[in-house]
Amino acid sequence: GTFVPLSFAPGEAFQFDWSEDWAIIDGVRTKLQVAHFKLSHSRAFIVRAYLLQTHEMLFDAHNHAFRVLGGVPRRGIYDNM
Repeated sequence: GTFVPLSFAPGEAFQFDWSEDWAIIDGVRTKLQVAHFKLSHSRAFIVRAYLLQTHEMLFDAHNHAFRVLGGVPRRGIYDNM
């Protein structure tokens, strides 16, 4: 197979995707929807867990990531959305 390394300038892009995981919350095994947000240049990332995967949670994940990571990249790269 061929491998093409990706290169990004600072502030150029972020990558976003969801995954599922489990946690014990108040003694109950609970399925979580985990938002993964990664800056493409620095590879700095943040994850945030939610009980549901809704538009409101999507927007909240982005707002939180932009605030914590200190800015808004020029474009987003989304997997299966």
